[in-house]
Amino acid sequence: MRLNIRLIGLLFGITAIHSVGRVIMIGGGMIAKGAGLGGLGVGWTADKTGASDSKILGFFVLIALAFMAFILSIGVSILVFGAGLTLLGLLGLISARAIKSAISRQREYLADASVIQFTRQTKGIAGALKKMGGNKLRSYITAADPEDVSHMLFGKGSEKFGTHPPLTDRIKALDPSFTAGSYADVEDILDTPTPLVQSIVESIGKPDAEQVEYARKFRRSVPDNLSTAVHSVNVSPLLTIALILSRDEQHLERQMQVVEREFGTGNAELVRDYYVEVSRLGAEYRLPLLEMAFPALKRREEAALIELAGFTVRLAEIDQDIDLYEFCFGRILRRNLLAAVNPSQTESHQIQRRAKVGQAAAYVLMMVAQKGHEDAGAELAALNAGTAVLGQLIAGAHIDLQQRISIDILDGSLNMLLALHGDERRNVVLAICETAAHDGRLNAAEGELIRVICATLDCPMPPIQARSAD
Repeated sequence: MRLNIRLIGLLFGITAIHSVGRVIMIGGGMIAKGAGLGGLGVGWTADKTGASDSKILGFFVLIALAFMAFILSIGVSILVFGAGLTLLGLLGLISARAIKSAISRQREYLADASVIQFTRQTKGIAGALKKMGGNKLRSYITAADPEDVSHMLFGKGSEKFGTHPPLTDRIKALDPSFTAGSYADVEDILDTPTPLVQSIVESIGKPDAEQVEYARKFRRSVPDNLSTAVHSVNVSPLLTIALILSRDEQHLERQMQVVEREFGTGNAELVRDYYVEVSRLGAEYRLPLLEMAFPALKRREEAALIELAGFTVRLAEIDQDIDLYEFCFGRILRRNLLAAVNPSQTESHQIQRRAKVGQAAAYVLMMVAQKGHEDAGAELAALNAGTAVLGQLIAGAHIDLQQRISIDILDGSLNMLLALHGDERRNVVLAICETAAHDGRLNAAEGELIRVICATLDCPMPPIQARSAD
């Protein structure tokens, strides 16, 4: 507050000469205007009988004219004097407005930083600014002096003195990977999404009535013993272990031996029962059941959660080969348990080169195309549908469907996509859905990929209707 008052005093002192000169100039102009003959209403008539009266009136008119000339000269003098002061103070006025605009721009950066400090949501303010910048419509105040209200606007009220920094600069302070060319991604989507894709994308974070009804049916289809397990703080870890067990009998027995040594014979038998029940339901139930168990799991002690995550990794690595489902399971489990252990901790969002992020998006699309389509022609058509959505993001990326995308490449690519901002993340999800649903259906592998990608990019997704490939 003290700094604000001192700043007000400083700016007033700089602009005082201009302000006084302007007032004097306006007053002088009014005096000069009032000294004109148009508003006097003075006139006379002369006839044969009133000649002497006309001489008297003429005498008074001359006196009035002389007086008005005197007043006019004073008004003009005041007007000239005020104009001189105005011109003299013009430099101060320009300097004051420049100082005010510079301070205001810095305060905008400070305001953005304060929002992040108190909300811990960098994406929120950055996303709002990106939406404003991506809007092609612009507006300026023309009916009044924008200088008087420019400090209250989100952008420049006029083109003269900008009280706000450029939106691109403000966004880059929050998201260093952002570029001015990224505004096009906010609105420009090359292809219209198919109904299936639109249904999936629109349900992320805000499920519609159809999705809610499907979720109800899904929950009703879960057997009572599994439903009880997902809501039990003590039993949900055993169900979680059952969900990571291998479908290969040889590896399954080795995993069960580890479970029995760790948890005892009784709990091991319960894990096996859960495994059999989930196998009967189908592969598409595995990840949704895991997500249903998270509320109960998060009520456990921090050490127990860390131990559970490590134990599931041990089970998955028994065959020394992490398959796609095990990768998706582990990544979703770790991400959710990490949030439970330390809610303020987030994954590292390192600044990445645009070309690397685009290549990562291309790898993810290639993986989805390869897992969801049976022949090379269908893979290529699905991949083209996804790349058309991303446009410039993957321009220059190396795309070769002959290259099989490994789990390690997929893991690194998903980490790389964390550098994307909110609108670009949405476009990536849209592109993934376009690729997966290009043939009009989703198999279990595609559903798992969509779910792990959405979990990685913080896009909560309700259950989707995927058919098991088993």
